[in-house]
Amino acid sequence: MGMFDYVDVHEEVTCVKCGTKLHGFQSKSHGCRLDHLDYRDCYYFYSFCDGCGDSFAFRREEFRNGRRVPAAQGLSDFTLIHKASELGGDE
Repeated sequence: MGMFDYVDVHEEVTCVKCGTKLHGFQSKSHGCRLDHLDYRDCYYFYSFCDGCGDSFAFRREEFRNGRRVPAAQGLSDFTLIHKASELGGDE
């Protein structure tokens, strides 16, 4: 068993602080078996900027009205959280 899964983001994402392209996204919201997941199937994933070291996470609703929300259509379905490490834990 791994510690996380890799998340494949097919859209370019850049750091809002320094403009460096973000890569190496990970998630702990699935099986944590070092699988490669499409970001649209995740509810939470994160990365760290190689340029400035800041952390970033993308989060979206998992449940609405007691029902699981279907797969995301794109990054616009997620909320960007800058300095995600300040949230105090992994999801």
